[in-house]
Amino acid sequence: MDVYLDRLKSRSEVLGNHYYKYINFIDTNLDKFMGRLEKEGVIERVHLWVTAHDYKQEMSTIFQVGTTLNEKLTDLGCYFAFQFLQMNLSALDALMLEVTTNPDKHSVYKRFMLRVGHDFRRLTAAYMKHLMALFLPEDYKHQFVFMGVGTRSDQDDIDIGVIDQDPNDRDILNKAIGKMSGEMLKRAICLHFHLSEHVGSVTSYSASIDEYLELLNKEIHDFVIITEMLGGARILGSRSLFFEFRRKVGLRYYNTSSIYRDARFHEGYLRGILGETRSFILRELSRDRISPKGDGLRMIKAGLFAAKTIFNLRQVNAWAILGELKIHDKSRIHFYEQLESSLTFLEIFRYLYQLLVAQEEEIFINDKTSINHLSIVAESMGFKSVGVANATEFLITEYYKNIQIAKETMSQLLPGSESHLQSISVLGKILRHKKATTGKEKRIGNLAIRFLGETRFFRGTRFWDDIINVFEYKDAQILKRLINDLCSLSEEKRMEVLQGYIDWGWNTFIATFSFIILLYKHRKSLRDCDIYKKFNELFFERVRGTEEEAQRLSIVFTHYPRLVYEYTSLLTESQQRKFFSWLDSNVWDPEVLPARDRLRFLLKLQYATSKYFKRVMNNVINENPEYLHFINNVDRLSLIGKGMLAEVERTKVTKLKFNSLKTFYNFQFFKVGIETLLGTPSQTVALHFSEFADTYLRLLFDTSKQEIDELYSHTLQTKDLLGVFVTGGRGQMLAFDDDFDLIILINSDDPIVHRYCCTIISRMHKELVKSGVLPHYRLAEYTGSYLCTFNELAQLLGDNDPERFIDRAQILGARMVIGSSILQHDFEKQIVKPYILARKKDFVLDILKDMDARHLSLTNCFDGCINLKEDPGGIRDIDMILLICRALFEIFEPSSFKILLRLQIMIHSHSKEFQKLFKSYQKLRYIRDLNRLSLAATDCLGKDNTHYLSDNMSFRIAERDEDVYEEVSRTFKSVLKTNIKIIKEVIMPNIELF
Repeated sequence: MDVYLDRLKSRSEVLGNHYYKYINFIDTNLDKFMGRLEKEGVIERVHLWVTAHDYKQEMSTIFQVGTTLNEKLTDLGCYFAFQFLQMNLSALDALMLEVTTNPDKHSVYKRFMLRVGHDFRRLTAAYMKHLMALFLPEDYKHQFVFMGVGTRSDQDDIDIGVIDQDPNDRDILNKAIGKMSGEMLKRAICLHFHLSEHVGSVTSYSASIDEYLELLNKEIHDFVIITEMLGGARILGSRSLFFEFRRKVGLRYYNTSSIYRDARFHEGYLRGILGETRSFILRELSRDRISPKGDGLRMIKAGLFAAKTIFNLRQVNAWAILGELKIHDKSRIHFYEQLESSLTFLEIFRYLYQLLVAQEEEIFINDKTSINHLSIVAESMGFKSVGVANATEFLITEYYKNIQIAKETMSQLLPGSESHLQSISVLGKILRHKKATTGKEKRIGNLAIRFLGETRFFRGTRFWDDIINVFEYKDAQILKRLINDLCSLSEEKRMEVLQGYIDWGWNTFIATFSFIILLYKHRKSLRDCDIYKKFNELFFERVRGTEEEAQRLSIVFTHYPRLVYEYTSLLTESQQRKFFSWLDSNVWDPEVLPARDRLRFLLKLQYATSKYFKRVMNNVINENPEYLHFINNVDRLSLIGKGMLAEVERTKVTKLKFNSLKTFYNFQFFKVGIETLLGTPSQTVALHFSEFADTYLRLLFDTSKQEIDELYSHTLQTKDLLGVFVTGGRGQMLAFDDDFDLIILINSDDPIVHRYCCTIISRMHKELVKSGVLPHYRLAEYTGSYLCTFNELAQLLGDNDPERFIDRAQILGARMVIGSSILQHDFEKQIVKPYILARKKDFVLDILKDMDARHLSLTNCFDGCINLKEDPGGIRDIDMILLICRALFEIFEPSSFKILLRLQIMIHSHSKEFQKLFKSYQKLRYIRDLNRLSLAATDCLGKDNTHYLSDNMSFRIAERDEDVYEEVSRTFKSVLKTNIKIIKEVIMPNIELF
């Protein structure tokens, strides 16, 4: 006997530490237990060292052996411990054999789980039956039934529901159940009476059918309880009582055609369980732990039980339900096969971890101990190490693969359940009921009140997608009826009903936001066009900014970004700011934190950016709402931008290419705007903006030329004759200029070439305007054409008219975007050098005169705002100084930033001053960029709107705009003062020396 016990102990070492209690119990009681069996001569009728075939019969034998209650309890407990260990160890041995010899692991896993679940339920049922026989009086005649309402193979606890027949004699039954529960907790497995916590008396383990009906007739109640009832399988007790319970309580939640059925129960359960399913789909996976139950199993089983009620299936085992669904719903058999695969993998993974390691639902995966534990599970499931990848890595990869498949599959199955719900919905039928408006027919109540009244039965449910679809049906005719009836109520009653609708949608922000968006979308055709504002106000009164609300809002944004974007877009600025403040609360789930931060960033873009930027943002997001997932991730947006450019270049059809170019320009503008708002240095912003804008212009020219060539069926070679130059701010690589200053030069007087090039530029101009870009053709007023020939330009610049100073400045600051190096060389040789650089002294004097005149005019005309560009020491002054340096040193570098860096080296004696000027220019350009993104395409900062700028900077946000302005004003007056001092005291006096 000792040898057998040692062998059992040795074999049990593979099990988790929590199984030691069974070994210890056997070790303590084995001798007395064996002695009683031998004394009664039944030792050969009871199997201890191998798995038994009939637990119930052998327990009946043991039941007769002991003479006292304690002996009987000890003997039954000892036998349970033996068989519990033998059952699991034998199952493990069989699993190891099959995964080694059978390549179809899925079928092996499935058979294993079904076998283990079946054996575990038989063993525990036999044990519970004999315990109840000990604790109940022999003359107890009242009927009762124990139902298993959890997973059959769960060995950490057993979920139980108990139905009794006579509440008046419940005390005797409950005392027996309490003793049985205590005995199992001590010597076997914990019992969990979840149903009893919600039904009947709080002190009772059982409830009657009438008590269930009394509770469930009032409202849909907790759909988790209903799921447990629908999954209930008889363990022991009265079969007739079990079937009566299923008929009177369970069947009401099925999709049956019985005339006695109240369809609200089926509808209510679906609304609850589908909402639960979706919440699991939306749940973010943790980065440092996994949970088979929370990550996937609960979601899969919730979806299966929804399908179970839709197709009237009586099976309670998940695999059995899937098997029936494959028969009853053949069009989606592929989805059910995918679900079965994920279900099987996750079930055996969870079971083996709890069997071999610990009875925990969450498994940490980032420490060495956890990896070692998981390696045990991996080996049991047949995973092998390959090369540098170990078995645990393959196991974790397969885990995430199955979770992802399950989530995607459930997402694809949800619309079918929603369609069914819409077809049977009591609420939907009420809403679709035509109100009488003609003849002698009478109206059937107030639709707004009636709908709200019916929703009370469904309180707590979260799935209302079908109802939102009904509201929008046929150009929102039903929604219009509902709002019309709502507006017919008295003011007091209307506010009461409005508050009821907020309560209705509170459990799911998806429904709330969808409903308010619908009201806004159809506001012009509603009796009260501002009704959406009233809903919003009540919703805002309800929100408290708690962690739970921040969590929910962040989750909805993760999976329904467009919905949240559309909703927040229709809010007032103050509401957007308040929404932003709600998200100050820390979300309890760290996996949701990135979504919370993205949503906060989106809200700031909405309330703290200019119409100039928001126009582009709305175009980008409305066309591709999925970009909201990366709205604060510049690296990811950059990759998207590269992909867009590749798509544009691959597109051959000119019409499609023009559309792609417009999308490309808007997206890149948006992306660089995000970079700026996230604090990217101004010189980097300038470079990125110029790169994409130049690329856009080049591709736009090429596409326009392609279309013209296709239209006229011939190609005219312009060779090195045509050049497109950008000048002004674009020439100096300024970002976010609101227009394109263009100079189109042609080094030819051939009228055919001239006309051909004009046609291309005209087509390009049309697309520029459609993209929201305002092109200015700087020389068009002189030539009367988009184009200017070299001869025309030479004649223009050869004029000694002092007004030509501006044109010379534009030419010197021009940067070629389209054209050849030959044309660039000819431009510098024939135009820049003879007409500007050869006359640099006069050119420099003209610049200095212009600066003095502008300073004087600004001194005499102060309008009370800061002008980043025009104020003395501002951007224009620095640009003018750099223009002088371009002429003096014949620098052809377009970037003002790079010129300032070069000047620090070239004029070493004043290196520090140019370094200061560089930093000041950096700051001014950064604030100018932010100003255009935050306020408008302007260079002025005023008292009435400076707080928008402060939202995107490090300035404190004062209570009054004036205070913010004073802080901004002090900062920039200091910068401007430093700049003008350097310009007047260092640069201007030394221009001749330079």
